[in-house]
Amino acid sequence: TLWGDAPPGHRVLVHYRTGMWSLMPMRRGAFATHFEQLSRLLEELERAKVISRHGAANQPARLVFMAALIEDEQAINRTKHEISLLFDKYPGIGVQLISEKEVSRRPETIARDLDLMTTADYFLPGTGQWAYLASLLQHDDGVHVYSAGQPMAATFHNTRFVTPSGKLTQHAAATPPLTKKALQDLCDKSSGLRSREDPPNRQKPMDPKEWEDFKTKQIQRIRDRPYMGPPLPDEAPRGPQGKKRGPLPPGQQPQGFPGKPKPKPGLQPPAGAGMPPRKPPGKKPARRKPPHGGEL
Repeated sequence: TLWGDAPPGHRVLVHYRTGMWSLMPMRRGAFATHFEQLSRLLEELERAKVISRHGAANQPARLVFMAALIEDEQAINRTKHEISLLFDKYPGIGVQLISEKEVSRRPETIARDLDLMTTADYFLPGTGQWAYLASLLQHDDGVHVYSAGQPMAATFHNTRFVTPSGKLTQHAAATPPLTKKALQDLCDKSSGLRSREDPPNRQKPMDPKEWEDFKTKQIQRIRDRPYMGPPLPDEAPRGPQGKKRGPLPPGQQPQGFPGKPKPKPGLQPPAGAGMPPRKPPGKKPARRKPPHGGEL
């Protein structure tokens, strides 16, 4: 295992899913980006003395950064950059496990990654099915941490949530199993679940080509959103609304300032100067009838 001699309670795994919908989820909860959530969590774990900026030389794997580069190019570049920013904060204890697409599909890579995710004491997952599956299999003494906006099917006795300030909540109450009676009550209250399976109500399956076009448009729309995380080295910084900030072109005025100089004191033009004269109030002109009795 890559945990080395790291003692129990000090094994932390940071997971990235290389999709823009995961780096900046549509339902973000308390944090705008996955990077912001991870930054707060690592600071909290540092205050709790779970990790430190500089670890011992014989304990190099207390903090593992994991990602598989399998999705869109923008998310891959941002994932690499954000992992490097976090890794540089913890040079004595960090290990990067970044797998290319073909390597990530190998059985030995899948087994290694799953072993690390399920044996971590603190598992900080990205949004995605693979990370959720690993949280199901995590050892009982470890915890996995989500934000309130991350989608999950259920919570477990070792599920914890991070607050906007970065604090960890106590162990969440595990979602109770769905009994037969509860399932029957759910179907009785939601008649649509049953009626939509009747032959007259079944929807025609979407054509595979139409489905691919729909997914492509949705993914493109997510990619085109202004990214609220740290900019790439070749990008201008962004403001709080996601707008790029950077050196202005020559002659361009900053936003919010007029292009013409302000008038000097004592030389202000009278109110309304330069404006076209207002028409006197009166009746509205009669509606012109179109020729040949047609409609306008």
